[in-house]
Amino acid sequence: MNSFFEPLRELSPRALRWSLVLVLVCGSMLGYFVLCTFARPLHRQYQLDFGTAQWIEPAEFAPVAHFRRDIFLNTAPEQAWLEVAGTDYFELIINGKTIGSESNPKTRIAQIYDIKKFLKPGTNVIAISVSRVSYPGSAQLLVCGSFKEPSNKPTFFVSDERWRVTPKTGIVQGTEEWVSPLVQEEVWPRARRANTERPVHITWVDTNPLLFRLPLSGKWITSANASREASLLLPFLRLNNQRFPPCRNWRLSVRRRRKSKQRVHRPQSLGRRRTISSWLRLVQPRLLAQRPTPRPHVRRAPSSSQLRLR
Repeated sequence: MNSFFEPLRELSPRALRWSLVLVLVCGSMLGYFVLCTFARPLHRQYQLDFGTAQWIEPAEFAPVAHFRRDIFLNTAPEQAWLEVAGTDYFELIINGKTIGSESNPKTRIAQIYDIKKFLKPGTNVIAISVSRVSYPGSAQLLVCGSFKEPSNKPTFFVSDERWRVTPKTGIVQGTEEWVSPLVQEEVWPRARRANTERPVHITWVDTNPLLFRLPLSGKWITSANASREASLLLPFLRLNNQRFPPCRNWRLSVRRRRKSKQRVHRPQSLGRRRTISSWLRLVQPRLLAQRPTPRPHVRRAPSSSQLRLR
């Protein structure tokens, strides 16, 4: 054992200190690795289900391709979602508005979107630009989506040969953009089914797709006497002849009683509904600041007879 520590005795104190620091740093890194590997739970991700959707690509070789498809709605949808997967990079545009984009070289990146607020009655254009620059091959796209109109069943649409695609936006005649509903997509070539001999790996997403795919159920509920509770709480906002500043999104009206000059605050327009707990968080610090300091308890002094008995 002494022979093991014998080389350390020949080192200078400075070298010993640096050796100790190096050992501590390596031990900390090892401990952090063990903590991240075994103690911390991994971030949960979800795999998208594209159903009967097919990988599509341009008829000719094109590393950059622009896909589009028109869908018609009679009314504004109650629910609408879209799953998109592409090679390396894609950008989703609906009715000329960019919804989102994803990029991950050498992979088939995927994402799910809630497109309800971007759809409108009439013709809607779903345009997706895909780029494949990390390895040879044409840009490929995989899409699965659905929308539900009021009192109707959900309508599904997937990527197939009915989608239009072009490697160049110059095919569009005139000054309209390629994502505009005014463009006649009949002049665009049709997409073809991509030759995928084996199943390809698609990245997972952080959002649970069931949040968008499942039908909406239930309604927003509130307390039956919510307005009454709010009106009962408002008079307590005036204490010690000091008026508390009203919270935003509330309008207060002041009225005088004929018999007494007491002012009563009543909510005229609630605006955004606030709960009792939010008002308590607003009032409680002011109440604590104005609370009088408690007086110390005074005990009665014993009489002279009691002192004699002691």
